[in-house]
Amino acid sequence: MLNGNGRLYGPQNALDLGSSSCWNCEGASESKVDPWIQLEFHRHVILSELQVQFQAGFSSELCDVLVRDSQDENWEMLENDVEFEDVHELQTHRLAEERKISGVRLVWTAPKDLYGRIALYRLSAWGVNA
Repeated sequence: MLNGNGRLYGPQNALDLGSSSCWNCEGASESKVDPWIQLEFHRHVILSELQVQFQAGFSSELCDVLVRDSQDENWEMLENDVEFEDVHELQTHRLAEERKISGVRLVWTAPKDLYGRIALYRLSAWGVNA
């Protein structure tokens, strides 16, 4: 989170459609772990579509989509190298495979910012209860 300010830039703000807050990561660290955000549904859903809105210049051109079907299991790659544009508009990605899951993790593997920072103003996951 940018400067440790979780109130304005924490993960809950990526889902906050009524404000100008966002989810923000600080960028590359010594551990070289790609930035990621995950959604836990606390029930099984069939996920069909993801929508993201970045701040232009603080986006990622590529994203890995990992899923799991219970809290006890490891994450499994659903889609590798999903492409997004470096724009501020809302972008939609329709998943190639709809599967029953309980959580989804988006790993941003190609940040556009020189320091690897990501600013996500909106994140939506669409599907149905399983």
